[in-house]
Amino acid sequence: MDKLTKYNQKLLAILGTLLVVALTIILLGAGIFFIIDQVEDAKRNHARDNALVLENATQTNDSTENQPVIRKQEISFDSPRLIDTLKALYLVPISQVNLKNPELIESNEDMEPSPSYSGRKFAYHRYSGLYNNILVYHHKENSKVAVFDRKISIHAFENWVVSNRHYLFIEGVTNDSNKDKKLNHEDLQSFFIYDIEDHKLQEIQIDGYGLVDYYVIHESEDIILRFGKDKDQNGELDEYQEPIVLKRYNISSASITDFIDKDLLKKMQQLID
Repeated sequence: MDKLTKYNQKLLAILGTLLVVALTIILLGAGIFFIIDQVEDAKRNHARDNALVLENATQTNDSTENQPVIRKQEISFDSPRLIDTLKALYLVPISQVNLKNPELIESNEDMEPSPSYSGRKFAYHRYSGLYNNILVYHHKENSKVAVFDRKISIHAFENWVVSNRHYLFIEGVTNDSNKDKKLNHEDLQSFFIYDIEDHKLQEIQIDGYGLVDYYVIHESEDIILRFGKDKDQNGELDEYQEPIVLKRYNISSASITDFIDKDLLKKMQQLID
């Protein structure tokens, strides 16, 4: 009987030790996941904190030209990326940083007119982040052109060659749709196409919708755009709770049409009603 009692005591001790070890491993794992989640949250919060502030430059007195303003954010340049070898054509993304101490400055000067470009040997680049403009740099001519002449928050862009012409496909925000005084990824996005050769910029936006992403049809001039509908009208898009529609954009005609015709859309909706 004593032997059985001792055996049971040893078994309970072993089980207790294994339980403690298992709990320790679980707690350590939970701690590691918590730390990782906090780091990711910090990164996301940093991105949100670096949003383009709409009330960035506030006039110090009456709103007139050439009056001093208070600067709270300052532009910051990324490294140039070569996209056309023959023409030595580069892209330079521009972002912004928040200044610890706002500065008193003079009003900005107007942008210079832009040249045109062409070429055949090229490379593709995709940029994701928070940018407020893009410079097109022609090394041989030593010319630099800004794509936008208004305030915008760019979240991603890439260069494409369609029918031997250079384009920039841009995802960005120009309207503070959720009314938080900032332009960032939480607002409803638009799609922009910039013709580098002709220096033409077009915005594709649908009222009450925000761009989710896009797909370029192979060996064609068509782009499929995915727009999400802001059904609750809160100025933000939840692509998992709000419906998404498909639009077809043709570069040559600059026209946008429904990718799914109404009859087919009605039939597919009836299948789930």
